[in-house]
Amino acid sequence: MNEDRVEFTVLGRLLGTGTGWDDIGTNRMLLYDFESAKEYALPNGNLIIDFEDGSFEYYDEDGDILASFDILDIMKVIPAASTAS
Repeated sequence: MNEDRVEFTVLGRLLGTGTGWDDIGTNRMLLYDFESAKEYALPNGNLIIDFEDGSFEYYDEDGDILASFDILDIMKVIPAASTAS
């Protein structure tokens, strides 16, 4: 991983990497220059995570939403880690 990129983890799973982030309200976070982990079929670009309505949203330079995905639908792609008994 490039040293200028940070890892983004959601619900305990690595979602991808980006160059930075900002809080944009109480329940929303903007991830800059997001690159999806190979396990997820998310587009690369600027990504908003809306924790209140449970969505990932991609937007353009004008602030218009280009695509929206349900967090739980995306995150269930990778099974949760099992615990040893």
